[in-house]
Amino acid sequence: MKEGQEEIYYLTGESRAVVENSPHLEAFKKKGYEVLYLTEPVDELLAQSLWDYEGKTLKSAGKGTLKLGDNQEDREKTRRS
Repeated sequence: MKEGQEEIYYLTGESRAVVENSPHLEAFKKKGYEVLYLTEPVDELLAQSLWDYEGKTLKSAGKGTLKLGDNQEDREKTRRS
């Protein structure tokens, strides 16, 4: 995982191609965050029952509102532009 990535993000789908082309990944790619691709039917069940791994919370990249990174990171990018 990228340094500063506080959570483990995952995205479920019926195939790798479907997940890789998901619009949900755009923000994660911009931040350089890693996202697990879960493509097996059992993966969705596992992800719903597994809350964390080694102290990192699992979060769906496709559900709900996520805050990626911190505002400091965004301010630094704005200053460089």
